Amino acid sequence: MVHFQLTLDTLLALKGDSQIWPDDDTFRSAWLSRPLYQSLRAGKTRMLLEALELAQRTSKQENVPLPGGLTIEHVMPQAWEPDEWPIADPAETGKVIRNQLLHTIGNLTLVTQPLNSALSRGPFKNKRPEITKSLLMLNSYFQRDEFCSATAVWNEEIIMKRSSELFIVAKNVWPRRSSELEASR
Repeated sequence: MVHFQLTLDTLLALKGDSQIWPDDDTFRSAWLSRPLYQSLRAGKTRMLLEALELAQRTSKQENVPLPGGLTIEHVMPQAWEPDEWPIADPAETGKVIRNQLLHTIGNLTLVTQPLNSALSRGPFKNKRPEITKSLLMLNSYFQRDEFCSATAVWNEEIIMKRSSELFIVAKNVWPRRSSELEASR
């Protein structure tokens, strides 16, 4: 069996658009706006979410493996209904922005298949309590006080905020230190 190990020099030497190791600004821009669920296979998107889950654990959590069979859940469903998911800007521009954010990392999470089926396309006020039953660190976000009121919303602004918070975790999982950046120039 041949074992190939990518070295840092090898990664930094790659030049193709799909191969280049991005700097933090490029990484952040793609992280916040790329529709991962549409542009990557489900397995790769799940792998990213699993890596974020594991990275958020601390020594205060049990070191247990992730359960098999986790599925990707869109917090705001792909087929959102305006009456169940009110849109701040109902104009065409608002709909376009919402549809762009639906498949970004900030709107995606991991749940078991039975929970995924139960969540369906319902409103956030029904979905959030079910997601908070999850033991995953990735879903502890939904236990925050800001989501506990009956008037809590899940919208474009919140999706972007969660994407930004997950980017901080992602930078720690997949770092590119400044010395590496300088060496690649």
